[in-house]
Amino acid sequence: AETRSGRQLEFSFSGLKTAVKRHVQRRRAALACDGRLPEEEIAGICASFQRVVVRTLLDRTFLAARRFGAHSVGISGGVSANARLRADAAARAERAGLPLFLPSLALATDNAAMIGAAGLRRLHAGVTAPLDLNAKASLPLDDGPGA
Repeated sequence: AETRSGRQLEFSFSGLKTAVKRHVQRRRAALACDGRLPEEEIAGICASFQRVVVRTLLDRTFLAARRFGAHSVGISGGVSANARLRADAAARAERAGLPLFLPSLALATDNAAMIGAAGLRRLHAGVTAPLDLNAKASLPLDDGPGA
């Protein structure tokens, strides 16, 4: 389904975060509590939030894979350590008939794995940088040397 802006692959979680905040405020008022909600209610809210975020991320990921004719899907960075994301991504990849590449949990929180994946993609596209390129944390991935 198209988003309001017509950009299917873009998303924002700001509306979801606001909805969760308002829900918690309403529940506190309904329970007449000024502190924490009951643990089981907190767990339910967190599980629901995670379910929506994972579904959104994977919907966009697999839509992009179809749209651009990807032959595989790779997920890296800290988000790839999430057990629900890993399980749901594996199921979605199997249904889509696409190999799924995930870093080991030991590397899942290491952004170096994500940068390595981006670098490999650039190398396969024939994009290289001079050997004297220095490390720069703010160097954009899309318009660095050789892009």
